[in-house]
This record gives sequence, C-alpha cells and structure tokens, in this order.
Amino acid sequence: MPIVTLISDLGNRDYHIASVKGILLRANPQVQIVDITHEIKPFHYIDAAYILANCFRDFPEKTLHLVGVEGDFERQNFWILAELENHFFLTKNNGLLSLISEEQPTRAIQIPLESKKDLKFPFRNIVARAAGMLLSGTALSDMGPEVKEIKELRLMQPTVSANSITGQVVFVTPHQNVVTNIHRRLFESFTTFGTCKVHYTKLDHFGRIYNSYHEVPEGAAACFFGHNGFLEIGIHGGNALKLLTLNPGKNIWIEFE
Repeated sequence: MPIVTLISDLGNRDYHIASVKGILLRANPQVQIVDITHEIKPFHYIDAAYILANCFRDFPEKTLHLVGVEGDFERQNFWILAELENHFFLTKNNGLLSLISEEQPTRAIQIPLESKKDLKFPFRNIVARAAGMLLSGTALSDMGPEVKEIKELRLMQPTVSANSITGQVVFVTPHQNVVTNIHRRLFESFTTFGTCKVHYTKLDHFGRIYNSYHEVPEGAAACFFGHNGFLEIGIHGGNALKLLTLNPGKNIWIEFE
C-alpha cells in the first residue's frame, strides 16, 4: 500500500486539502494518506523544512512526501519530483530539499506546467496531479525532463570561538517555546571546560542544561537538547516566545568556563 504525506500552509477550514486527497484517491484508492501538518505559517517553507526534516525518516522508505508551501515567489523556480534518502518528494525547487538532508538527491525531474491556470492552486493542479500519475503507475522517466541542478539553501550557522558558541532562534514550537541552531555535537566538542552558561539576554542566562522540561516545575524556564539534538529554550507549560522575548533570529550564546 503506497504511503503519501502532506504538509502545507493551507489550513483545514476549507476545501483545498480535501481536493488534494481526492486527486490522490482517484489515482489509487489504496493509497494511505498521512497529514503531517497544514498549519505552517503562510509561505514559511523553511518552517516546513524543519518539520519535514525531523519526521520523514520515520516513514517507510519509498514514501511520497507532498509539500504545499512555496514561499520563494521566484517565477523561474519550477516544481520537481526528487528521490532523496530512498524517499520521494514533490516540492517547488526553492531549496527546501537542501534544508532537510545533507545528501544530494539521487535523481530529480521537472514537473511540466500544463497551463497558467495550474498556478491558481499548485498543490492540487501540479503537485497532487504529478503524485497521481506516479501512484497510477507512470514511470518517473515519463513524467518530465531530468533536472541537473537543484537549488540549494543554507541557513545561518552558529559562530564558534575559543570559549563560546553563538547561535540563533530558528523555530517556534506550537507551545510557543523555541528551538535554536546549536546542536549537541557542537556543544560536546568543548571538552576542556567544566561549566557553561546559556545566555538569552546580556543579563539573563541558564546555569544548567536539563534533560527535558519535566525536570523543572510548571511555569519555570529551562533549556535542553531536544530529540533532534538541537538546543531548545522554553517554559514548562509554554510561551517562552513572549515571556522571555525569544523571537526568531535572536542570538543565543553558550559561554564555557
């Protein structure tokens, strides 16, 4: 039974997602459709990449992932069907694939645009239609021309000095807590220091990195490395975004002592 996942910024209040699912089921009534989320902030394909990067490997290989978030607004960027880490992705060629994996796609094709009307609802008319062709047995080589160059995008990386790491807030969770771009591997490379401070303002810091929120009382703030390895900062119960003013892009730095 083929598996197809959906991620988009279309919400669940109207007909759009139902229409996409109808196209898929008409092509193959046996398809298993999994909604990852349709609550991505409009056009924030970097947020979509963060979520997809942290869950697509949990699905069986050969799963087909449909991305309904554009966000780049560049007319020359077309839609592609790419095979990456033994999964298939239908997405706009906007750099998203380079954000979810350090590997290069093993192959990719361009999805032809049949009419300018397709752009009125590209998730249905371009992405779902191409998925339907694949699900109904069309060979990958028959779906469009091969793509030689796939757009790459690199987000800002942490800055490292002799005794500190400076990163940024890159994602806000549904509980309004935040995730940084500082990974545990980088933190653990500082092997000669005994203690550290995690600063989120010039005056405020954490003197300890916990294992999870559950080690502090409800309403207390904490920082810890999440299941994906990145440093998270939040409040047990939520809303560090407002209460600690941790807006996306804000610097977070770890000082080793």
